[in-house]
Amino acid sequence: MTSWLMHGLQNLYTLPPVFQSSDPLMTKNETSGFLKEHTLTWQTGQVNSVLRCTTLGTLSFLVLRYGAAVHVAPGALQDFYLFQVPIHGHARIGVGKHQIQANTNTGTIISPNLNVQLDWEEDCEQFLIKIPAERLIEACTQLLGSIPEERIEFHPQFLLSSAHGFAWQQQVNSLLAYIASCSQPPALWLKNYESNLLQHLLLTQPNNYSHHFQAPKLQLNGSKRLRLARRYIHEHLNQELSLTAIAAASDSSVRSLTHAFREQLQVSPQLYIRHARLRAARHDLLNAPPLTTVTDVATHWGFNHLGRFSAWYKAIYSELPSETLAK
Repeated sequence: MTSWLMHGLQNLYTLPPVFQSSDPLMTKNETSGFLKEHTLTWQTGQVNSVLRCTTLGTLSFLVLRYGAAVHVAPGALQDFYLFQVPIHGHARIGVGKHQIQANTNTGTIISPNLNVQLDWEEDCEQFLIKIPAERLIEACTQLLGSIPEERIEFHPQFLLSSAHGFAWQQQVNSLLAYIASCSQPPALWLKNYESNLLQHLLLTQPNNYSHHFQAPKLQLNGSKRLRLARRYIHEHLNQELSLTAIAAASDSSVRSLTHAFREQLQVSPQLYIRHARLRAARHDLLNAPPLTTVTDVATHWGFNHLGRFSAWYKAIYSELPSETLAK
């Protein structure tokens, strides 16, 4: 970990603790609330826990210490990605089939669909960044030009001593600098900076979409007709969409339009529309006013068969629409 990231982390230490305790049960309950319900097994050493946390944009930045050695078993994180690295001490992180020996130069990126088991040694203190899965999907969609069909899964070992790791630390440090002034950065700058940070992660940390990002055929700059088709789709997303109308709006034939989607985006136009509508439906479910029903949202976005809508939705977001609405 570089000295300038450590300098940025000092700003987190100026924040009052969210909690500080020598009580094992309180520690478990508090960390569950900020991260995820988990099994916490206390091992050697004295409980001396403390958590500091702040949020910038959609990202949460945390410093966590248990004091004692602990075994943490949260299962799969489900709806967020977690970057973590020891500020001091060591930890063994099991992510899926991988075992990472974490230290100040080796962190982890935990993907939400993988089972996680963590063993922290005594007095280990770690820096964590909590990344909502929905926000990472949005950043990935900007790179791909279409919503990713599978959950994004990273190789968990993150080398902070690599060139990419140094660049990541510098970007994170720039965000942490705002904590010292107790002010929020400009909203538009923050959104763009956050996108850049997450896209840097997607482009440099090995994941199941890495080969797509490196494929020139996914770059859409040279395809004006495809851009016109996509714009028309999003402008008429909650209306009836026919391939004939989309092709006409983009000065294409149905055949050439279908070929362009399959060649450049690796999806059919129909699948692209479905994913865009599912994303819009999820946004509405997460921001629904009282008395809104799943049926209201589904039919608004053109899903008239609720069973299929629920199945498609769960396949992408790993939860039912009703579970999203209840959040």
